[in-house]
Amino acid sequence: MASLDIHKLSRAYASLWLLALIGSGCASSAATESELEGAVQEYLKTRCATLYDAKSDFPVTVEPFAIDDPPSRERFQSKLKSYQTLVNVGLLEEESGPLVEVHSYTDSGQVETRQKESRVFSLTDAGKVHFRPPSRGGMLKIIGDGGFCVGRYTLERIVNFTEPAAAEGVVTTQVEFTYLVKDVPEWAGDVKINEEFPGLRAKLESGQVGSAVLIKRPDGWVHEKLLK
Repeated sequence: MASLDIHKLSRAYASLWLLALIGSGCASSAATESELEGAVQEYLKTRCATLYDAKSDFPVTVEPFAIDDPPSRERFQSKLKSYQTLVNVGLLEEESGPLVEVHSYTDSGQVETRQKESRVFSLTDAGKVHFRPPSRGGMLKIIGDGGFCVGRYTLERIVNFTEPAAAEGVVTTQVEFTYLVKDVPEWAGDVKINEEFPGLRAKLESGQVGSAVLIKRPDGWVHEKLLK
């Protein structure tokens, strides 16, 4: 009877095990369009199209500028107009705020000090439904990603994606997709709102293009920003 070469058998089993491992790894790292669609949509569910990029929460106090000259008064009125437009569609309420000192020059060149009223804007019940507070980054830095939601993002289709590749033990793919905005509230169609926020119409167009980096997890693909 021929004797068995244990070392050769070990090498043979090791080779078979390695091939099986590589094969299973390739299979698990493969990406299907439906899997990627689900991962992108899960991320889009956490976002919304906003009327403007808010960097502060409410209530907001709008104060007159310390130097009361025509340009400063114009900027003050412009800020008031934006918030008052939101008051008119029922998202905010306006009330008197604290008095602040303002300084202006008389015709004789003297400095005149007066007190002017600031205005305070707070969310109404309807406003609380639609407003998304800005998030905070490192060191509690405010990120301008808040605002009044004018609809939720919904995936239209995956345009293309890169072949999944491994780097430092992580399998990723870069995805390009198009999306649209659904559930647009009635106030987003208000004429004054669209005049005051002229960029709104473009935000509501369909066929907008986005991109994302998705990461392979044991339970499927996930957007990099949703990793815990």
